[in-house]
Amino acid sequence: MSACADILNRWIDATPWMPRIHQHADVERYYLETVFPERTVIVAERNDRVAGFMALSSDHYVTALYVDDVHRGVGVGSNLLKTARSLSATELNLWTFEANGNAQRFYERQGFSAVSRTDGDNEEGLPDILYHWRGAGGTAMNLAYVLWLLLATTIFLGGATASRAYVSNSHVGVLVLALGLYMVGNIIMVKLMRDGGLGLAISLSAIVQLVLVNIIAFAVFGEKLSLTQAAGVMLGIAAMGLILLPASGKA
Repeated sequence: MSACADILNRWIDATPWMPRIHQHADVERYYLETVFPERTVIVAERNDRVAGFMALSSDHYVTALYVDDVHRGVGVGSNLLKTARSLSATELNLWTFEANGNAQRFYERQGFSAVSRTDGDNEEGLPDILYHWRGAGGTAMNLAYVLWLLLATTIFLGGATASRAYVSNSHVGVLVLALGLYMVGNIIMVKLMRDGGLGLAISLSAIVQLVLVNIIAFAVFGEKLSLTQAAGVMLGIAAMGLILLPASGKA
């Protein structure tokens, strides 16, 4: 554990633009008390010494990836990211500082794409960049994920129907049914968020519900869709298709 903290501390000391926010001992304590207990940490060794390490959170973020200076350029970082992809095959996200051009070029060679930037929304106060990698098998989703998503969507629609019925008859049993359906639906959504990522699960669920609600309104209740509603449904279907397509090349 201390070897990983030492690598980070040496990198901070050797990087002119990187401010020293925490003392060496505090960094080591943070890794001992927070990083190792709460995240998946992969350690790379060369010649029986720690050459680098990576920390991966449960929400698909690489929260740390550092390689000791003497071991750079020999594939240590690439192998660590390869391990990260095997642990999180759907997607990976990470932040890197705008001043760290070497890291940006490395991640872009590894198939990551910059998706957003900040002017320094971090404790160092330095501009940074969010990078994203989408796996070839990510939302090119497996059948099980799609079935779970459809089940959650169906349950949410059932909950919405029960809620509407409660407004009409004020029956407590109907209210309990609606709350129960929403609870089960949210439990399934937690599983989907863990498996495929927060943004993916919520986006797909919202699109599917939009499309189905309008289809049900038309087919069951005979409501006519306006041109705007019809366009929204078509855009929703197109968006879902784009999300589900396999990624090729860079994310």
